[in-house]
Amino acid sequence: MPARSNTRFRPIYTLLLIFAFLLLMTPWGQFPDPDTFYHAHLSALMLDHGPLFAFPWLDLTSFGQQFADHHYLFHLILGPAIWAFGEQWGTQLMAPLLALLTISALWTVLRVLNPSETWRRTSWVFVGLTLLAPDFLMRLLLGKASPLAIGYAIVTVGGMLHRKSILLLMTGMLFALSHGGWSLSILIAGSMLVADILASKTMAEASWIKALHNAPWKPLGALILGTGIGILLHPNSATLLQFLWVQLVEIGILTKSGTLTLGQEWAAASPSMILTNLTPLVVAGLTALLGILFAHRADARPTLVGMYQRALVLLFPVGLLLVLTLKSQRFIEFLVPLFAIWIYQIAQLVDWTKYRLWLREQWSRCKRTPRHTLTVAGGLIVLLLPLHHGWLAWKGLHTGQRPFDLYAPVMQTISERANPGDRVFHSSWDDFPVLWALEDRVKYLSGLDPTFLYHADPELSNQVMQLTLDSDPPDAWGV
Repeated sequence: MPARSNTRFRPIYTLLLIFAFLLLMTPWGQFPDPDTFYHAHLSALMLDHGPLFAFPWLDLTSFGQQFADHHYLFHLILGPAIWAFGEQWGTQLMAPLLALLTISALWTVLRVLNPSETWRRTSWVFVGLTLLAPDFLMRLLLGKASPLAIGYAIVTVGGMLHRKSILLLMTGMLFALSHGGWSLSILIAGSMLVADILASKTMAEASWIKALHNAPWKPLGALILGTGIGILLHPNSATLLQFLWVQLVEIGILTKSGTLTLGQEWAAASPSMILTNLTPLVVAGLTALLGILFAHRADARPTLVGMYQRALVLLFPVGLLLVLTLKSQRFIEFLVPLFAIWIYQIAQLVDWTKYRLWLREQWSRCKRTPRHTLTVAGGLIVLLLPLHHGWLAWKGLHTGQRPFDLYAPVMQTISERANPGDRVFHSSWDDFPVLWALEDRVKYLSGLDPTFLYHADPELSNQVMQLTLDSDPPDAWGV
């Protein structure tokens, strides 16, 4: 009875251990991303005034002219913590809590892929491998809405695999209310539907008519319907789609990297950056592929076909996110957990008992010197890989950080002289959130992304860039 009780509480102990790790990695007293100041201050304003329907602080930009709070539900979630602990500390305290929620969603999806006790324990290994991805872990702890968006993407994958229409209806609605990237869940679900049709046709040898008929149209429709409901329920529903056109298309797809100085997250990811984040999972995947070659499961054909179909269905959203990550490195936060789910599914195609026997046989054939070399190399990998990736995540979260009181003396001087509605000129658009959080009686020039100013007034945007970046700037007062 005590042993069974310990087993029952093992997930809770593991989650507490992960939460302690997240608390350890959090850069307390500072934000790694300036946008976090924006989220914290907007949530604080909502506590006093309710939802925002205008953003006069950036009236020269399309952000202020066509404002929509595309993180509305996230800002509501931050509210109680901000009320209890203050603007900055409340936001920072919520970061590891929301990250833990995302990790729990990943564990749940892994668990339902194979509910047996053995694989339930193995699922925690894959959760741990996911946390070794430096950029994924960093994005979880920035204090932004990323954990919610990642969690919705993970739930979308699980809901499509198990055809849970009600779950996807709720996911679509909450995603649309929480984060501007809700279209990604529809792309993920659509890619899985296409993959399901192809898998039914090629692996299950179904006719095209049957494959089309059996495809998960209803779950996809539920997701789209839920997204539509979320948009209609959004307090800024009148301007949300127009705003997101600029956010997703103008900034995300038609990125003006040659014209504007954009945030690093919109830059293309290098293959080395992607491989660095996926290395632990790639090692697990290569181990599983070797097992498929030499210790394949010998289940009945329908069971094996179903498992291969699921692996193919999961490959499509992974491929989609890989392409998106090559375009903009911010998508690495979605690629890592979905890649983990895919590798976890591939690992289930291996007869691990037979695989261990095969490995033992190969090991016994090795001579003493290669055996010692392999032992040392394996030990170094197991020891150094987590330390190296943990250090990369720590460095990313603690380098270039912005203390809560950054610019406080400067803004105090400006506040003493400025009248309400005056405009503050600042040389960099990414300083806006920090300045605005300190003083919201005045207006600012540009913020959150330079594309918003460029979209509203290209000439002014170019003049500001020349004034702040060129060696021969124009007349400052004229600008």
